[in-house]
Amino acid sequence: AGVIAALSPSNKWERNVFDAEALIKVWRAGATRDEVLHPKHPIIRVCTYLTMKTKAWDILMREEYQLPVPIVDILKGVKVVEFFNCITNPLLDDVCIDGHAYSVWLGDRVVLDKVPNIQGKIRQTIKQDYRDATTFINDELDEDYSAATIQAVTWVTHKRIHNV
Repeated sequence: AGVIAALSPSNKWERNVFDAEALIKVWRAGATRDEVLHPKHPIIRVCTYLTMKTKAWDILMREEYQLPVPIVDILKGVKVVEFFNCITNPLLDDVCIDGHAYSVWLGDRVVLDKVPNIQGKIRQTIKQDYRDATTFINDELDEDYSAATIQAVTWVTHKRIHNV
């Protein structure tokens, strides 16, 4: 889950999963850090930033050497930590807020390069609004969805509707 979260920025879900599996395969085959992270001739390419590929590799090495560093400390970025939390720990009731989640919350399509920096109070407001919407949906439908699930469903739907 940490590798998937690390490789997620600017990466389509299907490619994210493919890249994570490929990176894990070369790690298990004994590839070295230099082979994987070589700036010009890596043995594997992924569709995200080198910084995020490095974090994914560091997560794998953490597992190999059983280092006590929490994965969230390697990921660091707010959105990727939220994504990791949503995958691994639904009891946290976290919500992953990116540009698409912002558009859904706003109720309007916002192209990603026009999305404002979603930090601080606005981020917390959006997350709480997703939680409140989830409570409403659960009450109305007598269900037990998590806010992360509702956010993920609206995210996929928004992307499909707007072909992004």
